[in-house]
Amino acid sequence: MKTKKQKTKKEKKNLFMGIFIIIILVLSTVGFLATMNKDEREEYKGHTLVKSNEGWALYLEDTTLLLSYHPSELANLTIPAFISLEELSTAEKIYISLDPNQNLYQPLRDFSQIKMSQNLIPACYEELAGCENKPIKNCSDATPQNNVVIFKTGLNETNINQDPNCLTIQGKNTLELTKAVDKLLLTILGL
Repeated sequence: MKTKKQKTKKEKKNLFMGIFIIIILVLSTVGFLATMNKDEREEYKGHTLVKSNEGWALYLEDTTLLLSYHPSELANLTIPAFISLEELSTAEKIYISLDPNQNLYQPLRDFSQIKMSQNLIPACYEELAGCENKPIKNCSDATPQNNVVIFKTGLNETNINQDPNCLTIQGKNTLELTKAVDKLLLTILGL
C-alpha cells in the first residue's frame, strides 16, 4: 500500500509533466508564428494563407491550420468525397498504426491537428521490428469503440481509404504521405 508521501510525490510528478507538455506546445506554436515570413501572404478560399519556415499557416475563423504543403501542390490528389471523421469522434479508443522504423514526423504532426479527445494508442499494422511492445491493429480489428488509423509508405500510389471504423492513409514515400494528410485536412474543412 502506498503511503501518503508516495502518492503526493506521484501527483506532483504528474502535474509537472502536464505543465511541461503544455509549455512545449505553447512555445512551439509561438516559435512557428515567429518564423513566418510576412511577405508571403495570399488568400485561399476566403482565408489567409501565410508561408513560414515550417510550411504554410492557414488562418481559419477559430484556429490556425499548419500545412506542410501549399494547397496548389495538393490539387492532383483525389480523396473520396465520403471521407468523414465522424466515426473517429465517437470511438472510445483510436489506434494509430504505423511502421515505427519510418520517420513519419511530418504526416503525424499535420494529422495531430485533427481534434480528437479519445485515447490515442500507438500501434503497428503488422509484425515489424520495433513493434514488440505495441498492439498489432489493422482494419480487420476496427470496431465502433476501437477505431484504427493506418499510416503506410512504400506503396505504388498515394491515397486515402475509409472502411468502417478504419482510415488508411498511404503514400509512395513520406513526402507523399504528408501531402495526403494535408489534403485530408483541407477536405475535412470543406476547402
